[in-house]
Amino acid sequence: MKKINALSNKASLGTYLTFALGAGALGGHDAHAGIITSPVNETSVNRLDPIFITFSNGVISSGRGGGDVHPGDDLGTLAGVSGGPIGKLRRNLPSIVYETVNNNPATWSFVSLQPLAYGTTIDANTQWGGEQTGGEGGGFVNIDRGLSNAYYGLKFYAGEGTYNYGWMEVSTPGDDLTFGNAAVETIANTSIGAGAVPEPSTYALLALAGGAAAVSLLRKKKAA
Repeated sequence: MKKINALSNKASLGTYLTFALGAGALGGHDAHAGIITSPVNETSVNRLDPIFITFSNGVISSGRGGGDVHPGDDLGTLAGVSGGPIGKLRRNLPSIVYETVNNNPATWSFVSLQPLAYGTTIDANTQWGGEQTGGEGGGFVNIDRGLSNAYYGLKFYAGEGTYNYGWMEVSTPGDDLTFGNAAVETIANTSIGAGAVPEPSTYALLALAGGAAAVSLLRKKKAA
């Protein structure tokens, strides 16, 4: 039986890895290439402690978008507040708010009226809370207590008649309101399924499989 020296083993492994990784580097069509995700992980514990989710320039963040100091005027931003006793500074239920009536469409962002089941299509046909057009509207969506990582649809203005759709996990343990993981489809006017995340491309999977095969081959040669 032919003996393979250590150098030959390394060379063979390098060849297999080169082919595998090269295939991955070629790229390829990915059905979910436009989806981006981000852990927002912010909690509001009182009315004076709002939390935010913003989608701007292809990035999801937990801060306010560029705009005026009022959350309703921030570009691509939704604000959330906890619930509590009804009063001047508190609502009865946790809420996601966008209250300011204004004529700047770039600030119009919306959340679905109700939590959505996993896989529900989020698009123009989704029921949106506080839909605002022509400077009229604005409002808020009350969130029931006792939710744990419920999916809410998101809708961010991207141009006249154009929006980016997404989803966010919302939890309401008691009066608190938590924004969890979120995802947005960066391709405008493209639907997204509630809970959908980017899938690895076929070529990336082949690269991983090729790498595993190369390691397996090296082990077999060493055993021989």
